[in-house]
Amino acid sequence: MSFSVLRRGVAPALLGAPPLEFGAAISDICASSACALHLDIMDGVYAGKISFGSDLARAAKTASTLPVQIHLQIHDPAATVGVYAGIGDLVIVHQEIDADPAALVTAIHDAGCAAGIALAPDTGVEAVYQLLPILDAILVMTSPPGTSDYQERTLSKLTELASIRQKEKRDYLIIADGGITNDNAAAIWAAGADQLVAASAVFRHPDGVSAGVQALERRMNDH
Repeated sequence: MSFSVLRRGVAPALLGAPPLEFGAAISDICASSACALHLDIMDGVYAGKISFGSDLARAAKTASTLPVQIHLQIHDPAATVGVYAGIGDLVIVHQEIDADPAALVTAIHDAGCAAGIALAPDTGVEAVYQLLPILDAILVMTSPPGTSDYQERTLSKLTELASIRQKEKRDYLIIADGGITNDNAAAIWAAGADQLVAASAVFRHPDGVSAGVQALERRMNDH
């Protein structure tokens, strides 16, 4: 990958941790075999939920020993993309928002940060064909934004992106995000994902965060 922070594996989403235990959760993630810390920034408009903002993202970045990837599920990322690009190692914006994705990717790169585009379940891969040469990562939502309602139909996009990458010799990371569990992780990984973003599967594991990450890794190796 063009940025060393772009790694294959499991990226726990902090949004799945108990809100009063975010600090401990970050420590647990960093002590595990996770490849990155994933932060979902939601403004209550695009995804219908409010999560957290730049202050928490900055604190999480300071506390983390892992790369921090920021997924902007907000309706107006142009207003704040510079702020988050100054915090994260990878910043991802949605293709569906009312803004120029190419300009946002350029702004993220200008800040020295890796840049990605996210595709909601109803958005096809063709929407980002022209952007592929400048993208460091593509995030495929395997559930609708703001939900954990896994949709198997999204796997075809992972396969298509992996095929394009091989044929055109591209160098982008393929991320799957949404409703990922131990039951579907193997199929998602086999479809072409390089990285799985998971929340409940990690934080609700009875043996803790490290065990949750390792359980997903075992499923990834099963395909």
